[in-house]
Amino acid sequence: MKKKLLYIDHSFHNKTKSAQFLEELLCSAYDVETCDFDPYDKNPDIIFDSFTGRDFDVLVLFQVMPNIKKLKEQISFKYPVFFPMFDASGGLDDAFWEQYREFNIINFSYSLHKRLLKLGLSSYYIQYFPKPIETFDFGDPAHVFFWQRVTDLGIDMVEKLLKKNSYNRIHLHRVLDPFQTFRSPSRCIADKVEYSDWYDTREEMLKDVESCAFYIAPRLYEGIGMSFLEAMAMGRCVIAPNFPTMNEYIVHGENGFLYDYHYPKSIRINNIDRIQKNAYEYVKEGYAQWEVNKYKILDWLEAPLGGSVPLPMEKQKKEFIIKKYTFCGKFPLLILESKPYKRYYKLFGSWCVWKCKRKGNKIIFYLFGFIPVWKASYW
Repeated sequence: MKKKLLYIDHSFHNKTKSAQFLEELLCSAYDVETCDFDPYDKNPDIIFDSFTGRDFDVLVLFQVMPNIKKLKEQISFKYPVFFPMFDASGGLDDAFWEQYREFNIINFSYSLHKRLLKLGLSSYYIQYFPKPIETFDFGDPAHVFFWQRVTDLGIDMVEKLLKKNSYNRIHLHRVLDPFQTFRSPSRCIADKVEYSDWYDTREEMLKDVESCAFYIAPRLYEGIGMSFLEAMAMGRCVIAPNFPTMNEYIVHGENGFLYDYHYPKSIRINNIDRIQKNAYEYVKEGYAQWEVNKYKILDWLEAPLGGSVPLPMEKQKKEFIIKKYTFCGKFPLLILESKPYKRYYKLFGSWCVWKCKRKGNKIIFYLFGFIPVWKASYW
């Protein structure tokens, strides 16, 4: 008889099916009951009322972050597990993570995994890869696919990134995340843009992606990055912001391109066939590893608290310099450094005089790096 597992997932995944791979894995070893959690509901925790008094061996929270105290009051479970997403929780402060000290945390983001280990939490890391298509063609090198999901990454960014390249069609998938605003194309490229909304099937969307050689990653940060990973699995040339999880897969100029979101510049691409082939081969090799390693997740669900030691990732840096002002081209006057959700302004290269930090849907500005002086809405 299989053990009982309660799987609490974001209700949005009913449409996207992006978490189906995990649910299928859990069902292979457990008797799984699912609960669709909508964080945008006025009272999202009310859905747990139907589980009051129930006992489960394992509780799995995938992406969602309900009230843990209320959850414990209503439902009994032996092994709590949390799958956080970098885009949703990567910018939250250390105090937020205290409520997960009794959880095994399984990360698809290496950046978040490293941070949680430093906080002394029980964190495990695994890198997901989708199944690549059996054979691929290169698509039309003059066609671009872009799915606008957030206000801050619109068609104007695509126009800027591809300014030095020749293209005659941009397929703009017009389905935004909640509370985001659509940005219309400029007059210069309006006649090159075609639109789509929700597709009847996932296969229809992938067919349009496959027809284009270029794929523009739709968000600044990802939890896993299912959309751009599926594009790479089809041999598309993905262009993405230099943030997790995109920069945990893409090596700039090798299997895709990364750009500085704050100071974007046009990318001249002359070797797209090589990039596409490298992307496809990279995912093909990664998928073979995933098929072997994915069963570790089942071991981690009921493992003693402790977590795993992070593996080195040479291409990932804690911080990267995005702008440097020097005197006589040699002596640093002001350096701008950035890392996920934070930016530092350092006088003479070392003295932090200004810091911006994203927290939830706000950006907080700090004088000298620690005195809060101003707060603004992010969206």
